[in-house]
Amino acid sequence: MKNLRHIVDESGLQVGSRSPEKITECFEELLARLERARERGEAIATSSEFYDAPVTAEHVLHEVLYTGDSPIEDRDLKQRLSAAFDKLLSFWDEDEALLPLVEALDVFIGSERVFAPSLALAHAFRASARALGCLNLRSSGRKGQVPVSVGGRVQPLHFVVDEASQRALFREAIEIEDMDEGRFAENAASAFPDLSWVEGVWDGLKKFRRPYGEHRRGLTRHLAALDDHGAALFDTLMSTHPEEIGARLGALGVTASDENGRTKQDKQARKERTRRYEGEDHLFWWHTKLRPETDRIHFLWRPSPDGGASEIVIGLFTDHCHTPD
Repeated sequence: MKNLRHIVDESGLQVGSRSPEKITECFEELLARLERARERGEAIATSSEFYDAPVTAEHVLHEVLYTGDSPIEDRDLKQRLSAAFDKLLSFWDEDEALLPLVEALDVFIGSERVFAPSLALAHAFRASARALGCLNLRSSGRKGQVPVSVGGRVQPLHFVVDEASQRALFREAIEIEDMDEGRFAENAASAFPDLSWVEGVWDGLKKFRRPYGEHRRGLTRHLAALDDHGAALFDTLMSTHPEEIGARLGALGVTASDENGRTKQDKQARKERTRRYEGEDHLFWWHTKLRPETDRIHFLWRPSPDGGASEIVIGLFTDHCHTPD
């Protein structure tokens, strides 16, 4: 299952509450993760025990979805959950070679022993430098990196409960899987989903003065800051206090600036920073600095023409663009 990116944690579907509202809220968030993963092409697999996973003291998952006394009263939600679950892969059906990886039943989270074949699989993948997200409910108390023991060996697994932890999985995977330039580019849609990209931008990773491997962590940090905060910072400050944007990004560990007026008037400088995006030429003046003296990420804040969400567009990776003497 080369493209597998998530499993559903059978032991993490317990709500711990009899409140229909609480149960509904938890499963709405899980559905949002499933739908977002599908939109981004992130394959999800489950074990054959998935539908027998406990949800409340009185109900297992298939009873929540299909019986008359389900604690979820919203019929539309149950139908959407059922449709989403039906599209999941069964890792035992897909690849029998995975069976030996999940035979161990001594799965521990802290001192708690859980029945979770899917966590055993994620644990085996992590041991071979593959990062899988463990989808579960927020009520499980598991989010982000959590130590899990299988067969006496402890490894951190990444639990996904919301958008932030879903993005974080793919950012962590860059280092866990030792991604080269090509895989970094393929991973970007999930790691930095709110950024947009000029066609051919990834070729620029080879134009840095320092090797890509030296910059990989910095690239992840810079792109993550722009993805998480860039558009909102520009939306808030560009029309009133644009001089504060660089400092705000600096507080996130990213050195960034606009070009000065002299550079913006220079013909060669304009040419080197111009890129075509969605049928129009744009100037990418703003840039982050991977090193003080070299290697830049040039980007553009692009307000929506119809008042919708703005976007940050990554235009070029380069060692250094021309500046006038």
